[in-house]
Amino acid sequence: LKLQFLYFIGTMQPDNEKAVYGFAAWLSAGAALIVFATWALGLIADDYYFPHVYWSVGGPAVLAITLMFYLISVPLTGLESTQEMSDWRTVTDTHAKKISKTDCLPAVGDLPIADVTRKLYGN
Repeated sequence: LKLQFLYFIGTMQPDNEKAVYGFAAWLSAGAALIVFATWALGLIADDYYFPHVYWSVGGPAVLAITLMFYLISVPLTGLESTQEMSDWRTVTDTHAKKISKTDCLPAVGDLPIADVTRKLYGN
């Protein structure tokens, strides 16, 4: 167990390829930030290559609203598609395997909900 732990620690060291890619990503993100800031502040003249300065605020706003819509709609869609607790589909489905009563060790299967309730609550 101790040798496996030491091997795991040794694999956490970044190799040269990851370090180069990380440094390149850091440099390109910094360059993109500098270009965006000079464009947003109006230091770059309005010419053919850059869109209107309005989009320096409008673009991130659209992205933020899209992200908020996604983060709200995905959990709500999951809640909407979940059956109620009183619905029988939350207890069993067509793939459930009933356990046969034998004297030997039973096979893997699903327990009937009535037996589980009787065992848990004593009713």
